[in-house]
Amino acid sequence: MNKHIKFYNSISFKLTVIVFLSFALTNLISSGILNRVERPRVEGFMEEQLRGKLLDFDKIYKELGILPNEAAEYFADPSIEVRVCSDVRELVKEGLINEKEALELDKGEPMNLPPGQARRLPCSIGKIGNQFVVISPHMMRNFASQFDRYQKLFILVTMLLGLMLVWLVVHLAVKRIKKVNQGVTEIAGGNFDILLPEKGNDEMSELSHNFNIMAEELRSNEYLHKEFVSSVSHEFKTPIASMKGYAKALKEQELSQEKRTEYLDILIEESDRLSNLATNLLRLSELNHLVIQKQFQTIRLDEQIRDILIRLQNKWEVKDLTLELELDEISYSCDEELLYNVWYNLLINAIKFSPAGGTLWITLNRRGSHILFRVKDEGPGIAKEDQDRIFRNFYKVDRSRNTEGNGLGLPLALKIVQLHKGTIQVESEPGKGASFLVELPSGKASKEQE
Repeated sequence: MNKHIKFYNSISFKLTVIVFLSFALTNLISSGILNRVERPRVEGFMEEQLRGKLLDFDKIYKELGILPNEAAEYFADPSIEVRVCSDVRELVKEGLINEKEALELDKGEPMNLPPGQARRLPCSIGKIGNQFVVISPHMMRNFASQFDRYQKLFILVTMLLGLMLVWLVVHLAVKRIKKVNQGVTEIAGGNFDILLPEKGNDEMSELSHNFNIMAEELRSNEYLHKEFVSSVSHEFKTPIASMKGYAKALKEQELSQEKRTEYLDILIEESDRLSNLATNLLRLSELNHLVIQKQFQTIRLDEQIRDILIRLQNKWEVKDLTLELELDEISYSCDEELLYNVWYNLLINAIKFSPAGGTLWITLNRRGSHILFRVKDEGPGIAKEDQDRIFRNFYKVDRSRNTEGNGLGLPLALKIVQLHKGTIQVESEPGKGASFLVELPSGKASKEQE
């Protein structure tokens, strides 16, 4: 797209033309209405003036006892024109009057004639002596012409002032649009620190406010993206470096069979760790973009949880943990594989952070229209400020400890629970263990998810 917009294609020009034309049309309509209303009044005033002038002419004629042609010379008024005609038929030929009006004039009856085809302005005609006197306004120096001139001048001035005012208003409005456009260009170029002024309470202020919110979200997403890339790189780099070291040792050193087996087991364990990391990343990406296909079926949640505990038996037995179970028989419509990941991640975390010889409390029951699963341990606990962060990708409460896991278990569990219209809550204090509560809709609510 061409960045240099031609003036006649700009919003400023188009808005100015549209608003100015609307203003001009309104002005012309108003002037037309004014002219239609006031013009008859102006012409009526002129007719009264002409009638008076005709009477004055007759008075001069009688008082001075002179001919009408001579009386016209004494009748000096720059605003009117006086014409003396000896034959009324001349006026009929000119179309100034008709035959009927000529007969009335010949009888000595004066008359006022409104504007017509042969006259643009009203006039007064009377018989003075044996001649006919026509008194009419001067074509330029008359009240009606002045009214027309002032009206046209008023229209011209108001339209010029209107054009200037419209241009100023449009310029100010478009100036704010240009700022938004400049901000969008900055965003497109990767500058998410741009902020627009939020002055006023109009639509442009609201647009600027929403733009700033968008910029803040993009800035936050950019930070999370960089953090995500850094965390993924770290999570992959650590096992790869470990695998590389043990592989070199196997290749370059003479090792006993026992050591070789130990190193091979470590390589298998690290490769499994990489495989699990890749699987979790892929699954989390699918959940974030809602491209995963949910396969709902009715299962026994208590049996699923017992099955996980059996699979993790070697982990909780080696720490000599006591399990306090309270699992009600509950059937639930869900995606079995996805929900399996939720219980597994919560239970493996509880086992991992429990002290040797500690106790795990695991409950599953139905309360009203919800199913509640809770797992509570006696571990180090989680500080208040970390309780929201643990659901972020790769976040670990204590990175200084060499604990297993990649920081994706809880974010994955949260996404899956949200996919089932549920919630996860954590209750914990440092040194007093942690309790995770999963709340899922039961009954009809679960079937509506299918």
